[in-house]
Amino acid sequence: MEICIGDETFTMDRTYCPITAYQCFVNSTQNMRVIVPPSGTKFRLCDVLPNNECSGDVYSTGITMLAKTTLGEWTTHWVLDGDLTAVENGVEFPITSATFNWSYYVYERANGTPIDSRDAVTYLPALPILLLR
Repeated sequence: MEICIGDETFTMDRTYCPITAYQCFVNSTQNMRVIVPPSGTKFRLCDVLPNNECSGDVYSTGITMLAKTTLGEWTTHWVLDGDLTAVENGVEFPITSATFNWSYYVYERANGTPIDSRDAVTYLPALPILLLR
């Protein structure tokens, strides 16, 4: 099955589709993916991308196009009939875009505030105790 979006032709690709109810499409250069979930179903974007090419917890509830940049990052190109959300520290919040690869992610909140995993510092309470030895 093939679909055309703009100048690109996408063919159905079940390689990284989560379950059979989803329809996943990839272009000929494999740098763009379109995911069509069942209506109202939330899915994790990392579940529809090749292994080791995604980090973070970004979810979509709509038809989603992902594009791969020249730096090897995946970015959300658009979402139709749904929303993008991210989860950080157990809290889910709406976002307008996400860019990610295997080692980092950058989300943009609805108010324009970026959330960058490269700036995040994980506090390890045992570390100061170990350094005092």
